[in-house]
Amino acid sequence: TADLVLMYPNPIIDELVIDVRNIKCKEAEVSFYNGLGQIVYSKTLGGLTSFTKYYINLTNLSSGIYYVSFNCNEYSKTKKLFKK
Repeated sequence: TADLVLMYPNPIIDELVIDVRNIKCKEAEVSFYNGLGQIVYSKTLGGLTSFTKYYINLTNLSSGIYYVSFNCNEYSKTKKLFKK
């Protein structure tokens, strides 16, 4: 099966792209966790359609490894990403 949500680039320089594909929900929550499990950034994405790209500016986020969680209804995905 194809991924329903793609998150790129990895590593992140200034901006993360969240590419939503064929998900049936109206809004989703995206959260960034640091290595200690603390939420360092969170955003609600509204207006989801079958194929939507979101661009999240992360220039203020410190360099390091993050776990990015995307949650929408019953679908969830977590990906380990590096911020330069």
